[in-house]
Amino acid sequence: MRLPKNGFEILQGELKTFSRTSENGQVFTNAFCPKCGTRIYHAASKAPDHISLKPGTLDDTTQLTPTHHVFSRSAQPWIIFPDEAKVFETVPDSREWLSGK
Repeated sequence: MRLPKNGFEILQGELKTFSRTSENGQVFTNAFCPKCGTRIYHAASKAPDHISLKPGTLDDTTQLTPTHHVFSRSAQPWIIFPDEAKVFETVPDSREWLSGK
């Protein structure tokens, strides 16, 4: 779940981080709970003003409606993508999709 970095705040505790480099050389900083190890979000070097929050970590996801699905090539065969969603096998070369278009 992509959102502006300044729209996210940790209210309690502190996260730990580790970095990894993708196949194309982009660096991802991954933040996780130091107690249970759950990843909370990651930030990409090509989009420093945004984070990708892991929506499964939210208390209430009933208001969420995914509009884009990335890396569908590795989705389980039983996943059904909604007809109205944009589905990409990997990260598209064009960054236009990041704006919600």
